[in-house]
Amino acid sequence: MFEQIPVLRQSHNSNNEKLLNQYNQLSQCLLLGTYTFTEGINLVSDKDKTLMLTKLPFPVPKGDSFRDFYTTDLPEAVIHFRQIIGRVKRSSEDKGVVLLFDDRIMTKPYKNAFLKYFPEENVIHDRETFKALLFGL
Repeated sequence: MFEQIPVLRQSHNSNNEKLLNQYNQLSQCLLLGTYTFTEGINLVSDKDKTLMLTKLPFPVPKGDSFRDFYTTDLPEAVIHFRQIIGRVKRSSEDKGVVLLFDDRIMTKPYKNAFLKYFPEENVIHDRETFKALLFGL
């Protein structure tokens, strides 16, 4: 099933604009990008969009400690996370799903900083519900 879906991937030499144009023209494809790719992109599609994130978008810690985590790093990560999510749903007609494969969003004390913007019914954190969503069961 997946072997027929083109995979576009960002690399150090990639032209992000060209990748986005290809993505926006294909009816089905998988686009693999990095942290920098999420800034200023416009995912255009009349189909459902799915955005997969492997981890929460924390910046690289500055200095030797995490003392600025709650005052600087966490607020930056939450803002960046909301911007990424906003790429999926830009208008009331847009449909999409964001898959986050980082269980810290459910287990760490800062989870509410990220999840307070999403209704509880939109957060799936068990495999059976995810499978039903994925396969339309």
